[in-house]
Amino acid sequence: MRILLVVSMICLLFIHVPVHANEDTDMPLVIAHRGASAHYPENTIPSYVAAYESGADYLEIDLQLTKDGELVTIHDETVDRTTNGKGKVNSYTLSELKKLDAGSWLSPKFKGTTIPTLDEVFKRFGNKAKYYIEVKKPTKNKDMETKLLEVIKRNNIKAENLIIQSFHMKSLEQIHQINPEIKLVMLYWKKNSIPTEDLDKLKSFAFAIGMNHDLVTNQIVQEVHDVGLQLHVFTANTVDEIKRAMDLGVEGIFSDDPEKVLNIRNRHQ
Repeated sequence: MRILLVVSMICLLFIHVPVHANEDTDMPLVIAHRGASAHYPENTIPSYVAAYESGADYLEIDLQLTKDGELVTIHDETVDRTTNGKGKVNSYTLSELKKLDAGSWLSPKFKGTTIPTLDEVFKRFGNKAKYYIEVKKPTKNKDMETKLLEVIKRNNIKAENLIIQSFHMKSLEQIHQINPEIKLVMLYWKKNSIPTEDLDKLKSFAFAIGMNHDLVTNQIVQEVHDVGLQLHVFTANTVDEIKRAMDLGVEGIFSDDPEKVLNIRNRHQ
C-alpha cells in the first residue's frame, strides 16, 4: 500500500497542469488567437486544446452563424480558406458543415478535423478555461448577441471567464444591457488614433480597447489608460513584436503562438 502511494505521488509530479496568469498582476494576458493557430487548424478543438495546455490565459474565438442558426467557431464568412468546401457559412446547415474537413488545409495530419460549435468548445473546457469571443458583423448575423448569451447561459459559463469583443459599438452596448457583468472590448482595425468621443463613451461600459499591435504608440497607451481602460493588441507573433508590446505596457497580447508569448513573458518579469 505504501509503495502504491509513493508511485502515485511520483506520477502526479509528471502530470502537466496548465498555469494561467492572475489578472491582478502586471503581466499582460496571453490571448490565444484562434487557439494555437500557428501550429494547429485555427478555431478548432485541437487548436484550443493546445492553447489551453500551453497555459494561455484566454482562448480567442471567432463566431459565425449557420443556416439553421447555430453558432460555430470559424473566422471567415466563407468556408473556402479553412475547409475543403465552398460558399458562405450561413448557406450551410450545421449537419452539412460538419461534413467538411477543417484540418487538411494546414496539414494532412489534421484530416477529419471539423468546425466546432460554440457549445462543443464550452462543453470541452467548461469554466476551466477563459474565453475571448468576437461577435462578427452583427448587421449580417442577426441576433448573434442574443444567441451567444443563450449559449453562455446554457453552459453555465461564468461572467468572470468571459470577454466579448466587437468592431461594432452598438453590439457591445446591447450585450452590456443584457448582462453588464461581462467584460467588453471595442476593436479598432488599422487605426492610429482613437476618437476622443469614443473613449468618453466606452469608459461607461467597456473595460478594454483592442488595436493592431504595430500602430500602438506610447501616446495611445497613455490616452487609453487615462480613461481607465485596458489596451489589448493583435496579432503579435515575432519575438520583436511581442517584446515591443510588453515594453509599451499593454495588458493583453493576441498571438497565433501563445507558447512563444508565455516564454517571453516569463523571462520579461
